[in-house]
Amino acid sequence: MSGYMPCPKKFTLEPAVKDTPVLHLHGLADKTVQIKWAELTRKGLQEMDVLNYHLETFEHLGHSINAEGLSLTNKFIHQRLNALNTIETAKDSSAHPSSKSPTPRTDL
Repeated sequence: MSGYMPCPKKFTLEPAVKDTPVLHLHGLADKTVQIKWAELTRKGLQEMDVLNYHLETFEHLGHSINAEGLSLTNKFIHQRLNALNTIETAKDSSAHPSSKSPTPRTDL
């Protein structure tokens, strides 16, 4: 949502978080948080090698949210949750290759 990171050069990021997905939504008519601050945030994060940052702007939108922004947010969250679910399912499968008990041998 509308926001910015003041003085991005004063922040240091741990390498582990540089791939954390970030969706930044901003109205071009926002008089509370200027769009140039969001653009400076984008520039600062890019200089810190943040890989998954996306700034989405909306014409005629002030310091608010609209249906398109909510829809993008919903899609963004669902994509991340589905990805996490896929990772967890794969981990569970490798930790427990078969949930069935082994079949006893009867040919002995």
